Amino acid sequence: MEEASSFVFAFFSVVPAVFQLGVCVYYFRNRQAADSAFLLIGGIIHLIVSVAVTVVMPSFVRSQMMSGEMSAAQMAYVYSVLNLIGFVGMVCSITGLFLLVRRTVQKDKKISDGFEEY
Repeated sequence: MEEASSFVFAFFSVVPAVFQLGVCVYYFRNRQAADSAFLLIGGIIHLIVSVAVTVVMPSFVRSQMMSGEMSAAQMAYVYSVLNLIGFVGMVCSITGLFLLVRRTVQKDKKISDGFEEY
């Protein structure tokens, strides 16, 4: 029963990453630009880290800690590396979002500059 609940929790934890990646792929297919590439890279990294942390690592930690092959410090190191990779993905996503907002604001500014005010 515990395995089923952990699987459901892992499934619901990965759903936002899958949704984000789907939106990024759709945007990238419609517009190949720097902002869409950064968003796509960030979405892929987010999905990989989410799956690793919620699905792979719990069973890996359980098996390694039971057998005594890895210490708690080594497990902390593995989680730190995963978090660092997730941070890089987050920076890519934020950079892509910033470029998208900047391009949208500049486009709106050009449109509003074209109209005369009375």
